Amino acid sequence: FAADRKITGGYMSIISVDFKKLFRIAPFTVIGGAGTLADVQHVVSMMEELNSGFIGKFEYPLSIKGQANYLANYLRESRSWIDSFGLQCDFIVGGLNLSDDLAIFQVEEGGCLLEVKSYAVIGSGTDGAISVLREEKQKLSDRKLNLNEGVSLAVKAISRAGERDNGTADIRVAEPNVMKITINGCEDLNPDIVSGAVKSLLEKEAPRG
Repeated sequence: FAADRKITGGYMSIISVDFKKLFRIAPFTVIGGAGTLADVQHVVSMMEELNSGFIGKFEYPLSIKGQANYLANYLRESRSWIDSFGLQCDFIVGGLNLSDDLAIFQVEEGGCLLEVKSYAVIGSGTDGAISVLREEKQKLSDRKLNLNEGVSLAVKAISRAGERDNGTADIRVAEPNVMKITINGCEDLNPDIVSGAVKSLLEKEAPRG
């Protein structure tokens, strides 16, 4: 999971370039949110409470699909108790199930739920980021990228998003936040690895002459 750190307000005014958009909501689950910050924070808290209660009752985590289904239903129902638009936020939910299989779901603000086999992108910088990911679609689908290759690709995708979208941070101003999920759980990736990927990309793309 990778995300930029820029938060904007009305008229695209910059609120922060050091905000973390990725959250651990269960021992093996990460959620990334885009949209209205207050709505994202509300949903993250709700999902943390859901998972804590489920584990407390059953002593094992809810499946990634179960978490995504719950979130989709929650967003769909919010359209009845808020207004016809509901909560203004989109999410990617992913992680490791007890069966050791990785699962990723994209959940749109209206409650649309999509299981993703290779990659997913949300937020205002989607067009720029997805153009990079499509170049490596086969490797992503086959899951043939190692950790460093995956981080380099994510950094490049976020960099392209920042070039085209005012709502995405320039990687030269704020390095992306990256989280990894393994059999040991979810954790923030060592910032030195991210810094190395950023430095390498900037060196490759620096003007020659």
